[in-house]
Amino acid sequence: MSTESNHAQKGEVEIEIDFRRAVAGMEGLLCGGVYGGVAIARELQLLFGSIAVRPFTLKSGRILNTESSEIALFVGDAAWRLEQGKRVLCSSTSGIGNESHMDLGVRRLKGRRVVGVQLVDVSFDLRLTFDSDIVLHIFCDQTNRDERADNYSLMSGPDYFTVGSESVLLWAANKA
Repeated sequence: MSTESNHAQKGEVEIEIDFRRAVAGMEGLLCGGVYGGVAIARELQLLFGSIAVRPFTLKSGRILNTESSEIALFVGDAAWRLEQGKRVLCSSTSGIGNESHMDLGVRRLKGRRVVGVQLVDVSFDLRLTFDSDIVLHIFCDQTNRDERADNYSLMSGPDYFTVGSESVLLWAANKA
């Protein structure tokens, strides 16, 4: 387990302490936004806590509504599995598309409260337990630094954390 910072404002120990605090901060929050399983393949984006809709103007002048939340979790290239009770609902290798196995599985997270959070010390693997006995396992399996594939990222307040290849923890100031 190691940490790196692309800003000198925080030291390695402070980055990890703040990351662990941000991860723990998901406990008790509702998952109010779920994106994944349709067009973005194995990737997931989960929004926790209060959600605000903000307009974003494109260069063309078109306005899009974007959502932001207290805590946002983006699972990039890490493997993941979603379970309920003794049943696997879907995983990062499930088929994608509207009404697909993955789409139907991840939609179950919306409106669910996080009732437990576990973080594996060495790898930063993450296990989120939701009400209704739903569990999301995130496995930090990206180890090729040359490809620079990120496992997952977490935005919380002023912090943007990324668990990169080889479970290296990165930090940047959240500009959102």
